[in-house]
Amino acid sequence: MDEEESVEQDYLIAAVRRSQFLREGKSERANWEYDRLHDLLKNRMRKLPDRGEAALKRIAQHDDLQVCMHAASALLAVDEDFAIRLLEQIAARKGSGSFTAEMTLKEWRKGKMREYWA
Repeated sequence: MDEEESVEQDYLIAAVRRSQFLREGKSERANWEYDRLHDLLKNRMRKLPDRGEAALKRIAQHDDLQVCMHAASALLAVDEDFAIRLLEQIAARKGSGSFTAEMTLKEWRKGKMREYWA
């Protein structure tokens, strides 16, 4: 398994676990997984030649909206148009994750999250 496959698998596992913990109301564990996702993004994905774009786009196709939303957020810094379209689709669903997708878009457009997701 090469580094791209390895980090993609690790990222997907952490994203699915985070989503599960959120559904179960286990916020402390969900926050731990969120920190793990950010660490994987900064220390492994962004070091790939494409900065993790291909792996994140595959993860963004997952059935779980929380997983998709996190991948889309991480894609904002590498393919802004793709990520915005995906987040807008999630926001339009008016259900689980729609508010978070709306707020992510709002803050991104204000420029407040650019360094965080870089």
